[in-house]
Amino acid sequence: MSVSKKAFYFFSFLLFLLLLISCNKDEDESVTKNFPEEFEWLKTWGNYKDSSYQEVYEKALNKYLAEEDYEKTAYILAAKGNVLDYNLVLDTIYLEQCLDFIGKYGKSISDNSNLEIRYFIGSQLDFNNEVIKSEKWLLDAIRYASKPKESKLVGFSYMIMASQQKIKSQLDTAQIYAYRALEIFENNKDTANIGMMQYNLFRIATSLGDNQAADMALKKMLSFAKIARDTHNICFSYTSYALNAANTDTTFNQIKLYTDSLKNIIDLWSYPVSHYKFMASYLSGLYSTHFGNVEQSLAAINDCEKYINLSDRYHTYYLKNLKLLYSFSFNESFDERLFNEMIEETKSKKDYYRGVKLLGSMVFYKEERKDYREAYIYLNEKIALRDSLWNKDLKSKIIEFEKKYETAKKEQKIAEQKQVISERNTQLISLASFILTAILAFIIYLNYRKRLAIKKEQALQEQFTQDLLQNTEDERSRIAGDLHDSVNNYLLQLSNKVKEGKNINYFEINEAINSIRNISHDLFPAMFENVGLELSIKNLCQKMMENSTLKISAQIQYENKVGTKQELQIYRIIQEALNNIIKHSMATHAFVKVVSNEDTLEVSIKDNGKGFNPEDKKGSFGITNMQQRAKSIQANINIDSNEKGTQLLLKRIF
Repeated sequence: MSVSKKAFYFFSFLLFLLLLISCNKDEDESVTKNFPEEFEWLKTWGNYKDSSYQEVYEKALNKYLAEEDYEKTAYILAAKGNVLDYNLVLDTIYLEQCLDFIGKYGKSISDNSNLEIRYFIGSQLDFNNEVIKSEKWLLDAIRYASKPKESKLVGFSYMIMASQQKIKSQLDTAQIYAYRALEIFENNKDTANIGMMQYNLFRIATSLGDNQAADMALKKMLSFAKIARDTHNICFSYTSYALNAANTDTTFNQIKLYTDSLKNIIDLWSYPVSHYKFMASYLSGLYSTHFGNVEQSLAAINDCEKYINLSDRYHTYYLKNLKLLYSFSFNESFDERLFNEMIEETKSKKDYYRGVKLLGSMVFYKEERKDYREAYIYLNEKIALRDSLWNKDLKSKIIEFEKKYETAKKEQKIAEQKQVISERNTQLISLASFILTAILAFIIYLNYRKRLAIKKEQALQEQFTQDLLQNTEDERSRIAGDLHDSVNNYLLQLSNKVKEGKNINYFEINEAINSIRNISHDLFPAMFENVGLELSIKNLCQKMMENSTLKISAQIQYENKVGTKQELQIYRIIQEALNNIIKHSMATHAFVKVVSNEDTLEVSIKDNGKGFNPEDKKGSFGITNMQQRAKSIQANINIDSNEKGTQLLLKRIF
């Protein structure tokens, strides 16, 4: 293939792509939102602790509902949802308000507002441990995103669902959701939430028993949190490190190290979240209990009760666990009631990992007291629960292998798709070349038609010019004949009388003057500038009736005056039209109507003659002359003719 041919194909394909891009270009999204005046204050996280927050929120909510401004109402709901999300707080009244609002006004608000409110409903339901309902609302929210891969709320939705799927041991689905969320946050270059997604990947890796991947995810989480200076996620990182250390039986010095780092961050935080205060107290209680510090342990339990969020499923478990350890360490006896309650909870939630640890602690406690019978019972229960845990781990491994198999299949499919795409691209290039050739041919054809039209117009203009010159010569000949036959004869007769010494009377001189006046009137209507268009038209009609058998009536409502030169063109068009009627139409009656106002000027000339085909007369001097005169005053002429008569309509729009 020659270089020029390659260049042609490349240019063709490029043009085709540009056409596709132009056809699919999204609307400009840089539309400034009309936020309510309370919006900025209500969405600020620190203001949630202000005693007036709820009052300002309710007042704004009721105001925009009363005004039936549902879009602004949605902004107010979203502002509070944002604050509740940040502070990890469940507000059941807010949840009911959102559900009621969406049910009544969901169709009256924008897609973006639907996305926001539905996301916050899903988030609140997650806080309330209603996982199935939460997932439904979060998936519903994603449907309203115009650009899902760029929407942070879609990323948050996938993040929550990843956590939910992990709890249900659906680790494959959890990973899919986690990587979708991670992709969105990476597209947005959202360092803070990229770090947050590493926490989700850490938990999934922990469940799969991949400690190396879990540790790597935690390191990335803390690294991204520090880069973004995200206090929230830094605290989350230290909490996760400390819990991971406690769960993997790491030395308590490491737990203390992470807990102290967490406390230092909280002390420097302008708006510390209660969740991290609770976790710092819980972790502090773990190592205080381990090292036998009764006062610090009891203080930690009291602090946990102070900062606990009862809607958080982990807070309740951690507090019970701390109390159980306290009773074991300092009362030298397990709180059996609390222990049994916690075991039942782990079984109902299929949290086998925690259940095995609890039962292991009870076996150790019974062995220490030489209560081997009870130790044996708890050991069997621990083994049964551990088997469930192993089955769960085995299932996770099977899922992992299935996933690897599916990945290999997908890679093969991708290779096949690349081949198909390559073939399709070749077809597209050919199609683009064909389209470009067709476009170029069409452009050439249009240019050819345009040149023909220009030539035809030039030919008509030249013909009109020749006809105009000939008409001018004919008019001069007619005027010369009129002067010779009438005025010259009158003056010759008067000259002869003077030579003969005869008297010349008034009537003889006046007859010569009238003859000159008639000739002058044909050249320029007498006193046109003084009497105006209306009277000139009436005089024209009267004169033509005197010189022919045609009966002419006129109706003139001439209010909006144009210049004298333009009026003269209108007069000449009417004169030409009436002359044509007299010469060609065999009409008995004609009607001239002139109507003008502030917006338009219309001139209509009708007759009851035999009519003609306007197409046959197209290009004739008379019609062309009238069209040129109309064009000079920015007006259009239309001619409608049939066997019942002809109507000429001149129209100008001011």
